[in-house]
Amino acid sequence: MAYIEKEGRITTNLCAKLLITSSDTALRELTKMSQSGIITRKGKGKSIYYALR
Repeated sequence: MAYIEKEGRITTNLCAKLLITSSDTALRELTKMSQSGIITRKGKGKSIYYALR
């Protein structure tokens, strides 16, 4: 969350690197936050990123 607040957005791969986890786990967590309304998913394909609502 702090990274998104500071930088404005985050990708799944960057989230995985920051959390030292797999891309699948990072995607799962980002999806949960998106479904909860905390962040929003933007872009298409390989250009998908997540930002605060």
